[in-house]
Amino acid sequence: MVRQRPYWYFLVLWVITTLLGFVLPVYASLNLPLSDLRHCIFTGSLLLGILQWFVLRQRLRQAVWWIPVTALGGVLCLWLGFVLSSVFLFAEPLPLQLNLSIGYAVSGALLGCGQYLVLRRYRQAQLLIVIDSLAASISLPSFLLIQILASPAFFNNPTIPESSDWLRAAIRGGIVAGMIQGTGLLWVLKQGQRNAT
Repeated sequence: MVRQRPYWYFLVLWVITTLLGFVLPVYASLNLPLSDLRHCIFTGSLLLGILQWFVLRQRLRQAVWWIPVTALGGVLCLWLGFVLSSVFLFAEPLPLQLNLSIGYAVSGALLGCGQYLVLRRYRQAQLLIVIDSLAASISLPSFLLIQILASPAFFNNPTIPESSDWLRAAIRGGIVAGMIQGTGLLWVLKQGQRNAT
């Protein structure tokens, strides 16, 4: 019988792996121009799925499906979040950060739908949709905000974002996403599986 580690251990590992899944792709692409960054979205999402799988597989046998769901869902989340947030930029009555968060909340819910399918045997697995929506809406808008602040479309004196700006956004986003998703996921797993009917 496999001995399960304490819950706090799962949460700490989840935050660390999510942080690495955010920071490593950003660090690897620091010297690329903004227009070339799109190719690392899939690689980053795949890396995040693999790293999280290493933690999740300790508690869930069918966790291998977490990898493709997170890779494809991550690409969809980042792409659709960017598109929706860009559309919401021009919604005047709302603050800029809220406009960006709305787009990523919608796209995060789509990622949560995929992860729900992996954990659908658990009683409260549908909460992953809300959890991923919240995590994406808080952790991802800062990346788009950096691009907006450097854009001549919005400001007269655009600047090139510093590497430290991207790394700070990745660190902050990875920790926040890891804590939100890890806490929610841990709660879902603690609720147990549905009874077979």
